[in-house]
Amino acid sequence: NLYTPTVYRKGARLYDMMHTYVGEEGFRKGMDLYFERHDGQAVTMEDFVRAMDDANGVDLSDQFFRWFTQSGTPNVTVTSHYDEASQTFTLTVEQTCADTPEQKSEDKAPFRIPLRVGLVGSSGEDLKGYSVGGSVREEPTGTSVVLDITERSQTFTFHGVSEKPIPSLLRNFSAPVIIHHSYTDEDLRFLLKHDSDPFARFDAGQQLMTREIERLLAGESTVEPKTLEAFAHMLEDESLDPALIAETLTPPSVETLALGKEAVDFCAVSKARDSFLQQLARTEQEAMLRTYHRLDEHLAGVEYKRDLLSLGQRRLKNTLLRHLVTLEEGDVLSLASSQMQATNMTDQLSAFSALCRVHGPVSTAAIDAFREQWQDNSLVMNKWLMAQAQGVRQGALDLMRSLEPYATVDNPNAMKSLYNGFANNHEQFHDPSGQGYDYLADKVIEIDRDNEQVAGMIVRAFKTYGQLPPEQQAFMKRALERIDASEGISATVQSSVQKILQSVS
Repeated sequence: NLYTPTVYRKGARLYDMMHTYVGEEGFRKGMDLYFERHDGQAVTMEDFVRAMDDANGVDLSDQFFRWFTQSGTPNVTVTSHYDEASQTFTLTVEQTCADTPEQKSEDKAPFRIPLRVGLVGSSGEDLKGYSVGGSVREEPTGTSVVLDITERSQTFTFHGVSEKPIPSLLRNFSAPVIIHHSYTDEDLRFLLKHDSDPFARFDAGQQLMTREIERLLAGESTVEPKTLEAFAHMLEDESLDPALIAETLTPPSVETLALGKEAVDFCAVSKARDSFLQQLARTEQEAMLRTYHRLDEHLAGVEYKRDLLSLGQRRLKNTLLRHLVTLEEGDVLSLASSQMQATNMTDQLSAFSALCRVHGPVSTAAIDAFREQWQDNSLVMNKWLMAQAQGVRQGALDLMRSLEPYATVDNPNAMKSLYNGFANNHEQFHDPSGQGYDYLADKVIEIDRDNEQVAGMIVRAFKTYGQLPPEQQAFMKRALERIDASEGISATVQSSVQKILQSVS
């Protein structure tokens, strides 16, 4: 069925790949044919792909359709070699897909993957004028090509490349794959400063941040100054989309940093991530404040709009404020307190959420003021609950107990906001004592008596069980087994708990 939750979540990326293969005009032709044939009908994914094939004279119904039938995310490893004498640049692309519960890796055939690539020269400009051997589609701009990956291993040779380039891979997120390439830190800093493709630029930043956070986890105390300067470089370029800058300045989430790893100390990862942000804010405080004030003054002088540019400007302004507040300095805290008076929820909630991460009278005043203003609006009060649960750094369980009266069984959304917020506060939920697990287990058992759907959602917080170090895993196992053995526990919650426990042999 074309209209299922799986297709809604994964399908957008797959249809985007079809767009990459057939181009803007071809995709429009395929859509027109699809509606001509099937408007008002119950259809399948095969019908949609067949319309694209017939409208464009291509074949996406065979190998490409494996995206719909094979589970898992492909890993694509790219190696490169430049030959100065022949002025050729070679990319070797290999794809694998790990085991998933439904399918073994060896049973999965190669996916068809459109890999959009550009070559960036030493000047920071895209190289042009080269030719490529292999199955490719050139982009109209002449600055990128789409490599058609159909085998487990393929080699593509770029001819007429006058200097050793840095490859810009997976431009425009051309496929939902995990890309691997042996970039040096200097390569990534260069791409972060100069890549013309927004996604590739963002991805370079994410890789840099991940490396720096992993070094902090390994015992380093400071972030490489050149890396901090590369991020600050984006703030000085007013030609860039402010939403891109905001996204690039936001480190990967704790969950993303933990992906694919075992024995993860989530509390330590969260602290290392915070340390990176604090060092970025301290080193580039002047540039951040300058950009914040420029955007704030501009937005204050124009009518409130919801166009993409205004949304991006507010997002960047609030990202900078959130980073600056990590310094817990008086001037910045005053800035956030002033923004609490904003006339739009985006700015007010952003300032409030940032202040919830600070312990002291400033955050207490913000919490009281927000409650006083919005106590009659249940939807906004849910945000009030979540911001505190996610942000608290000291006395977390005492705070949670004080907020419980606002999240009663007759308000399921408030319960989800409060307890999911706590679960996303990794330093508190994954406290080394295990008390965070015990607290949430108690709440799951209690809520399940009245609302098993909400309890079933909250218990998903324990899904990190298999990634924890042995001592933390023992604490979580104890909490899970207590839920499982609780008298009268619902089948919904018990099933989820048992699946989590069974995930570790």
